[in-house]
Amino acid sequence: MNVRQNLSVLFYLRGTKETKEREIPIYIRITVDGLKVELSLGHKVQEKDWEFKSKLVKSSNPKWKLINRKITQAKTDIERHFDLCTAKNGLATAEMVKSSYMSPASGAKSKKEKIANLELSEAIDDIISKYFTCGLGAAIGVNNMFVGYIIIISHDTFGLHLVIYKPLKFSLCEAIT
Repeated sequence: MNVRQNLSVLFYLRGTKETKEREIPIYIRITVDGLKVELSLGHKVQEKDWEFKSKLVKSSNPKWKLINRKITQAKTDIERHFDLCTAKNGLATAEMVKSSYMSPASGAKSKKEKIANLELSEAIDDIISKYFTCGLGAAIGVNNMFVGYIIIISHDTFGLHLVIYKPLKFSLCEAIT
């Protein structure tokens, strides 16, 4: 059974929280079938810099492009999370949309990425220490052996690679002229 739900996303200034600099926080009101939740956008503007009709920041504000981009992105993301909640649960509530929007995409995925990055970092440290302790160090010189050298560490499907380039004997300006 398909149920058509109405989603409304409104951006407004919440005047009850004005700062000393006369800046007012921008809030988002998410409404699904008449049920509302509110959350802060995380930006503040002066009332004179707010376009009440378009619900965007005027160009008189130095951060107007950044904030307007954030407003547009937030609206798109909230609509996407509404569709996601509807697809997952059959129905969406304003609170479900808000919690989906506020939570990271996948806490487990983020944790796995952090672990993988840590493992990669440890593997790179192992490779570097191997190059410092084996014959390569003796061939180049012992103390400060990589000062002035270009070191590139890369990773692909075949594993980790450490490439050491000797510095150029001439500058790029000399090579061009």
